[in-house]
Amino acid sequence: MLDLSVVVLTPAIIFMSLFNFETTVVKPFIAVSILLMYLRFFYFLRIFDSTAPLVRAIVEITFDIRNFLVILFIGVLGCGISFYVLSSNNDPELSPEDGGPFIESVFGAITYSYMIALGDFDAGTFGSNSVPLVWLVFFISSTFTLIILLNMLIAIMSESFARVTSQEIN
Repeated sequence: MLDLSVVVLTPAIIFMSLFNFETTVVKPFIAVSILLMYLRFFYFLRIFDSTAPLVRAIVEITFDIRNFLVILFIGVLGCGISFYVLSSNNDPELSPEDGGPFIESVFGAITYSYMIALGDFDAGTFGSNSVPLVWLVFFISSTFTLIILLNMLIAIMSESFARVTSQEIN
């Protein structure tokens, strides 16, 4: 699939360049094509004894975390929607610094919740209404996604890596 996508994207990019498509249309295709070409390097790294177990570990870990990603997505989605509802409870005429909504859209709320899961959060402006509840959701979100789930991810990855390296030894 990876090989086929690169084979399809490269002529498409050449075609778009020859027919003078806008660069704002062509560059996203170029970016995806470059990313896919670099991912193909993993395929070629499997032929070396020193990198083959690492590539196999990456594939195994990616497969093993699929259920975890569903749980993470549900947690991020739930916390993000809660943030959005609490944010929309503030006066829309005010700026976030003056007590207005601190999140503008559902996508922004989900992004904000995802950034909390990664440890990057801005807790400076939570509006003026329901601030204690916003702090409670913030605490639950950061504890659940950042501490509990990411430590679970590390444990899943460690178990997968140990399984792959034990199979390489045998």
